[in-house]
Amino acid sequence: MIHIKNFLSKIECDKLIKLHTINYDKTIDLRGTKILVIDNQDIHLKKCFDYLKDLKKVNLNYGQIVQWPNGTFQSTHKDGTEKPENEAVCICYLNDDYVGGRTKINDEYIESNTGDLIFFDSKKIPHSVEKVGGKRYTLISWYNYV
Repeated sequence: MIHIKNFLSKIECDKLIKLHTINYDKTIDLRGTKILVIDNQDIHLKKCFDYLKDLKKVNLNYGQIVQWPNGTFQSTHKDGTEKPENEAVCICYLNDDYVGGRTKINDEYIESNTGDLIFFDSKKIPHSVEKVGGKRYTLISWYNYV
């Protein structure tokens, strides 16, 4: 697993939250979350991909801005069952003014702040999100290995 502090600036994070807010009517509801699929040419996705592509030998599948409303959570799972090409995930935390909502990878909770990035093999490693109090925003991008 990779964990980079302050990968995105507060300004970049605020821009992504604003993008989600402006396009809220285009979001998809999934297990209570509100997902906005974004273009692979988005500068923030490109920043993540440019960092990861040589380090981890990955291709970008797609990206999303996800709003986790109050009370939402994700039980323990592995990715790739619905979309087998999703072998790894990059999560950038866009805010930290909520309670709970920590990502749990294996049996370890990840303490993250606004702008932090984590990357891991989500097809192999069990992970979850604890119940959110407030509103949590993340930039999520999915990858396959080359």
